[in-house]
Amino acid sequence: MNVAFLANSFHLSKTKSANFFIDLLQESFGNVAVIPNKDAWLEIPKKTWDLIVVWQHRYPPKELEAFGAKNIVLVPMYDDTPLDREFWEQYRAFKVFCFSSTIEKRLIAYGLSAWGSQYFPDSTLWPQVDWSHGLRAFFWPRTRKIDWKVVQRLIGDTAFEHIHIHWTPDVHGDVPSPISEAAKRSGSIEVSSWFRDAQDYRTALARSNVFFASRVAEGIGMSFLEAMAMGLCVVAPNAPTMNEYIQNGVNGLLYDPENPKPLDFSRAHELGKAARLSVQKGRDAWTASKKEIVSFLSEPAPGYVAKFHPLIIAKGRGISFARKIYRFLKQKLKDKKA
Repeated sequence: MNVAFLANSFHLSKTKSANFFIDLLQESFGNVAVIPNKDAWLEIPKKTWDLIVVWQHRYPPKELEAFGAKNIVLVPMYDDTPLDREFWEQYRAFKVFCFSSTIEKRLIAYGLSAWGSQYFPDSTLWPQVDWSHGLRAFFWPRTRKIDWKVVQRLIGDTAFEHIHIHWTPDVHGDVPSPISEAAKRSGSIEVSSWFRDAQDYRTALARSNVFFASRVAEGIGMSFLEAMAMGLCVVAPNAPTMNEYIQNGVNGLLYDPENPKPLDFSRAHELGKAARLSVQKGRDAWTASKKEIVSFLSEPAPGYVAKFHPLIIAKGRGISFARKIYRFLKQKLKDKKA
């Protein structure tokens, strides 16, 4: 089968958060063309595709039809997609694979061909948290909605031995500096920026045992899932997808993001152990569901037909070509300055 995977270049090259799904496609269908959205109209016209998987990006329906593929499956993320019926009515001809049960239930109610499965990382690939110390928190502020002040309210009077704040202004530039210089010098708070590699990030997490999720909503939620896999006690807003994985007081702590109040961390160790166990069980379920996932992806939605839209094709190719020229000239200028 000729299979293409379309996604944002940032996800493909920087976060690599879609790699697990690309691996699944490659295991099931052989070679898969991984194409950044910005290059879609440069690459898609080169072949006739049996399957195109569109990761998160919201192409207009007519543009999807113009790709000419035999089968197109959309993969939306909860934190980046409308949930209203009017929006999804226009995508009725396409299949939708959901990582959020909230999205899946909504789309099925709208009459779309939707199906989903929860993803869980392999906990054996992640180091297990050391609980021999006191409470040690990890917080990666990525939105203004959940900042250091919110975390402080959640902590309340609970004594934390150490707090690691991972601040990445180069990527999350709209998030102000989380704490003052005086607080940094207090000795109990450590601030880092981008780690050199994934292992440095894992090492920092392993030195912590409480993880404060940084978003009010998630697509899949790789950061908090990896923390759960390591056995950290995850503290997260009571919203998807966090509350689809975490049961408050069972395998983590949930709170109202509109009214954050001090939480009880007395059972943090127990909740962290339960989190790791839930990920291990979830991983087994994810692995068992792969055949169903492939089956769902393989067959086009009933009634789907690719359509020829010459103006859309011409526009798409023109924009993609212009972007390619721009990137080429930009790199030439950069090389010249160097």
